[in-house]
Amino acid sequence: MKLSGEIFRNKSFLYFWLSSILTAMGDSIFMITLMWLLVQLSGSPVIVGTYILLVTLTKFSFILFGGAVVDRFSVRKLLIGSALGRGAILLLLFLVIAYAQPPIYFFT
Repeated sequence: MKLSGEIFRNKSFLYFWLSSILTAMGDSIFMITLMWLLVQLSGSPVIVGTYILLVTLTKFSFILFGGAVVDRFSVRKLLIGSALGRGAILLLLFLVIAYAQPPIYFFT
């Protein structure tokens, strides 16, 4: 199979690829800052470890069943819906952290 840069000439693919990279970077920065906040709020490595375990199990379960969901529904609608849902959850989390001292169980 011959490798070429022809795929990057497609603007739709290029925008999707770049947005995926930026989203992955943002998600990584968010995870680091959220773990830092949990350490500051609780001071307990057990709580941070439990949070990491819950996030990993959640991602694993979505990976297992995500293929079946994508086969049944429109991929475009799922991508847009998941991006909007994630944005709404992050906005809610930001507002709660900015205006109140949330309890530890709020983050799970």
